[in-house]
Amino acid sequence: MKVAEACLDGYAKFEMEAYILSMQSNYLMEIKKWESALNKLLQARTIFTQVLKYKDSIEAVIYQEKLG
Repeated sequence: MKVAEACLDGYAKFEMEAYILSMQSNYLMEIKKWESALNKLLQARTIFTQVLKYKDSIEAVIYQEKLG
């Protein structure tokens, strides 16, 4: 992840973090670790919600889908 962080701007870093958290949440759901999965999912949702505030209307639609 260090290489990716060096190549990304501020918003992209947050997007990457939220994506990783959502993928971890999916994995934890698959192995039935519900509480941990929920925690990761809520963290991802919080990040996506914050990033959404700074995006234009077209990108905002994409983030709303991620939150949906």
